[in-house]
Amino acid sequence: MERKCCEICRYWSEMVAGFEGSGPVKAMCLSNGPRRNTYTTGKDSCPAWKENTLGAIDDPTCPGYDDEYPEDNCSMPFSGSMERKA
Repeated sequence: MERKCCEICRYWSEMVAGFEGSGPVKAMCLSNGPRRNTYTTGKDSCPAWKENTLGAIDDPTCPGYDDEYPEDNCSMPFSGSMERKA
């Protein structure tokens, strides 16, 4: 059985990503699921997972960027915090 982890999810945005210290890369979740607007590692998972056959939904270099994922709407405003925690 394939593990549905964030690293291969279409909602895991490597365009909005970073890391702390020598920790793993964390990227913003763009789904409408329970992890929306949170930074997750590639090993995390959630019920909103969908395969990234053509790449992440915010990757403009993917073929079909505007066409292949019409059911996904990422135009919702960001409601998280980008402030660095002390």
